Amino acid sequence: MMMGSVGQDEGLRGLNFAAHLKDRTSDVLQVVLEQSQDAILLVNDEGRLEYVNPNGLEALRLTGSGTATDVAWDDLWCGEARERAALAMARARDGRKARFEAQRISGDDVSVWGVSVSPISDDTGEPAHFLVIARELEEVESERRAERSARRDAERHADQADAVAKEMRHRFKNQLAVVGAVLKLQARHSSTPAEVATKFERKLAALARAQDLLVESHIEPVTARTALTEVVQASGAGEQVSIAAIPDCQLPDESVQNIALILGELQTNSLKYGALSEDDREIRIAAELQGHELMLTWTEDLGADTAPPTSSGAGTKLIERLGSVSDRQATIAWEPPGLVVTFYVRVRPAED
Repeated sequence: MMMGSVGQDEGLRGLNFAAHLKDRTSDVLQVVLEQSQDAILLVNDEGRLEYVNPNGLEALRLTGSGTATDVAWDDLWCGEARERAALAMARARDGRKARFEAQRISGDDVSVWGVSVSPISDDTGEPAHFLVIARELEEVESERRAERSARRDAERHADQADAVAKEMRHRFKNQLAVVGAVLKLQARHSSTPAEVATKFERKLAALARAQDLLVESHIEPVTARTALTEVVQASGAGEQVSIAAIPDCQLPDESVQNIALILGELQTNSLKYGALSEDDREIRIAAELQGHELMLTWTEDLGADTAPPTSSGAGTKLIERLGSVSDRQATIAWEPPGLVVTFYVRVRPAED
C-alpha cells in the first residue's frame, strides 16, 4: 500500500510539473512574441490575419484598423508587392516555405520588407494556418544603396585611373624626346656648356616640381594659378607661354592632376612639332570661371594655316576624356593661325 501510495504521489507530481511546464512555455512564448522586433503574423486558411504581435501592429501601421482579423493578407500589399505576396502564400498552401522582398506603401511612407511564409499543418497534414515573419529592411536597403553608390564611384575612378595609366605609359615613351627637346631649347639660348647645364638642371627641377605639386595637393588646396604656373614652367619653355588673368579659385586633387596631364600632353606635342619647337612662336592660356567649372583655353600660334591631323591619337583622346565635365565637352580646333584647345576642370566649392 505504501508502495502504491508513493507511485500515485509521484504520478500526480509528474502531471503537475507537466502542466506547470506547459504554462511556463506559454508565458515564455507570449513574451517572445511581444518583445520580438520582427512583425509576426498568423494568417488563417481564408487569407485573413488572426494574430499580429505588437511590433507588427506598429510596423505595419495596423494600430488604427481595428482588430487584426479585419485585414486580409492581400490588402497589406499593392502592385508588384501584392503579386509576390500572393505567390508566396500559394507556395505555402502547397506545404512549402516561401520568401520574398517587396516594397510596402502606407500613406507617405515607403518601406522595403523581407518576408517569410511557413505553413502550419492540422491533424490531417494539410496547411490550416500560415506563420508570417516580416522584417523591415531599411538598414539593408540603405546598405544596398550605399553599395551601389560605392560601386559607381569605384567604376568611375577605375575608368579615370585607366585613362591616367594609359597616358602615363604614353608619356614615358615620349619622356626622352621631351628631355631632348628641352635640352635643345636651352642650348639655343646659352653661350657656354656650363650655362646650358645650369639651365637644363633648372628645368629638370621644374619638371620634378610639377610632380611634387600633385603630392602637395593632398596637404592643402592648390589654386588654379599655382597649378597652371607650375605646370607651364615645368615644360622648359615657360618664356613662350603667357598666362592671362586666372580666376581666384582652388582646385580639387582630380583637377590638378587633369591640368598637369592635359597641359603636359599639349606641351609635349608643341615641343616636338608646334610653337615650342621654334623661338618666335607664342602660346596663350586663358581661363574663365563658369559656375563650378573652370574653362581653360590653349591657343598655339603656328604662324600659318595648319591642317588638322587625319586621325586622333592617344593625346587627343586624353584631352577629350579628362577635359570634359558634366555637359561641357573639351574641343580641339585648328584655326588660323594655329591650334585652339578648350577644356574644363572642376573647382572647389567656395567656403561659407
